[in-house]
Amino acid sequence: MKSMNQIDFRQRTMQILLAIVSSFMLLACGGGNKPTAATTTPATAASVLPTLALVMKNAAGAVASSITPSDAFTLYATVRDASGVAQAGQVVTFAGDSTLFKLSPASTALTDASGVAVVQVSPATASSAGAAFLTADVAVNGKAADQAKLGVAVVASGTPVVVPTTTLALTDLTLGTGSLPAFGSRPVFVTAKIDGANATSEPVSVTFSASCGSITPAVVSTDATGVANTTYTASLANCSGSNVTISAAAVGSATVSGTILVAQSVVSNVLFVSSTPQLIYLKDSVGATQAQVAFKVVDASGNALPNKKLRFTLSNLDTGVTLDTLGNTAPVDLTTDSTGTVSLAVFAGTVPTALNVKATLLDDSNNTTSVFTNSNQLTVASGRPVQKSLSLALEKLSLEGKNRDGLTTLLTLSLADRQGNPVPPGTQVNFVTEAGVVQPATCVVPSVTPPESFCSVTFRSSGTRTASGKVSIMAYVSGEEDFVDNNGNNVYDSSEPFSDLGRAFRDDNGQVITGTDGKYNSGEFQVPRAGSSACIDGIGCTGDGVWGAADVRTQATLILASGKASFSPPTAPNATGFDVTVANKNSDVVGDPNNTSLPTGSEILISVTDNTSTNDLSCTLSSPTTITVTNSIHALVVPLSMTACATGDAVTLKVTSPFDTVTQMQYVLP
Repeated sequence: MKSMNQIDFRQRTMQILLAIVSSFMLLACGGGNKPTAATTTPATAASVLPTLALVMKNAAGAVASSITPSDAFTLYATVRDASGVAQAGQVVTFAGDSTLFKLSPASTALTDASGVAVVQVSPATASSAGAAFLTADVAVNGKAADQAKLGVAVVASGTPVVVPTTTLALTDLTLGTGSLPAFGSRPVFVTAKIDGANATSEPVSVTFSASCGSITPAVVSTDATGVANTTYTASLANCSGSNVTISAAAVGSATVSGTILVAQSVVSNVLFVSSTPQLIYLKDSVGATQAQVAFKVVDASGNALPNKKLRFTLSNLDTGVTLDTLGNTAPVDLTTDSTGTVSLAVFAGTVPTALNVKATLLDDSNNTTSVFTNSNQLTVASGRPVQKSLSLALEKLSLEGKNRDGLTTLLTLSLADRQGNPVPPGTQVNFVTEAGVVQPATCVVPSVTPPESFCSVTFRSSGTRTASGKVSIMAYVSGEEDFVDNNGNNVYDSSEPFSDLGRAFRDDNGQVITGTDGKYNSGEFQVPRAGSSACIDGIGCTGDGVWGAADVRTQATLILASGKASFSPPTAPNATGFDVTVANKNSDVVGDPNNTSLPTGSEILISVTDNTSTNDLSCTLSSPTTITVTNSIHALVVPLSMTACATGDAVTLKVTSPFDTVTQMQYVLP
């Protein structure tokens, strides 16, 4: 067997021969006189390139050079510029032998604020085994860093592997000095050390937490000096006056903690927040009779303060308004919640009024302080409608609807309580009609600001008409009987006089105007009400003799006119002037006995004719030549006035309805 010296001699001889051959080949190609490419590159080129460092760690945070299927491994690539400044937002491309390595979630990752891009690495399969390079590439501002390589062994499942370990420790947690003002902020930082030295080569992810308040950002990577910096804020009201624990933790290191004393917050103001709703109504009325009033306690910076006591009082105790619980007028002490807010109920009384709720801060001994505020004015409006405050208005009182369907007019009921105040929104009004149809049958007082104490429906001509053309329409609403408040307490007392209303009924034959105390005739509509007596033919609808709720009502008359006119002149027209009554003609009887109005908007043209050529006088009309029929249910009296007219001259009246029905009448002067 050859000795080791013989082998070494032959190897050296072969190396020398190869070097000689290489030299001759270089000279033969003329390359001996040319500089290499490296000599033409500026010496400063490398200094402007970014740098890329690659390291792998296991689940415990220890640096690892081998991976196994039973553990989790993370590949960290740190990108810095030529000056060592971390580069955020850079795309790093990772690669490796796909038969050995599996990269997830992808082969590219974006660097964070510390310039670190992260990707998970694991064996391609449970049986993968071998060794190869993992690589990382990046370009910063168009300049590519040298590729980073890391040799990694892949150990198959069940094969023992020895992973080199390092020691990570967090030290020097710095939380500042002195107390921190309530809701204030302060920088905090901690140093990470690997094997006793500051972690300057690779970033360490540190998680901060606080027992009260917030830390932003909560997860920070160490900088080039191995220090992780963040900011603590005593953002919660309950942090004030307490020691807040700040902790820093990293995988593979023991947690370090310290405390910050947050100073007690100082109340500077009590704020009125809201009153919901701002308008309430007297007790027992239809509308809301209770409001929720809210206040807030704050410090000088406007931060809400919990667990502060406030005392609430009413500005006026003589209106029946009560506080917090129904019937209570005494001061009420309440404590603010976690948002620094406290609210309480205000209940309406019996008198319309405007009032304030006063909120005063209490000290630790429950004594009032000089810090207080008043609510915005809360209005207690009145309650149920009464008979005397109702009125029903028709947009048009006479429609040319005797023979036409679908003609409409607006019906509006205005209503108020006994003090003339608006009734609560949501009050429902009912309508009934003798002929035609009301659409819809009810309307509701709207909820608007300022309050509108009225609502409207539409009447439409249809169905069977009355012979006279008169149509009775009634509106009624649940209200209360009016009374004379002798003692001024706005509450009915047993000895006070009141309007004892019986059942509401629609007066179809027109014997009464409102149907409140007139005759009721069989067949007329009546509104049943519990405890009330039925209306009696020829007598009426009697009350029960007890003050209380009632259906308050009012009535109006609408004319469904033909559009034809009838004329009723005096028996002896004269040359100087006379009056003519122009009415709607609903029958063929000359001079309609109903004496109702022409359709609203009809036009009357008046002219004169001079038929006496034997005299020198010229007959002219000195009164208006055109008259428009206004909104009325009654016939119109037209005054005629002439000048220089004589026997034989003529006066002509031409009536044109809205649907162009024309009626004409001529009078020859005697």
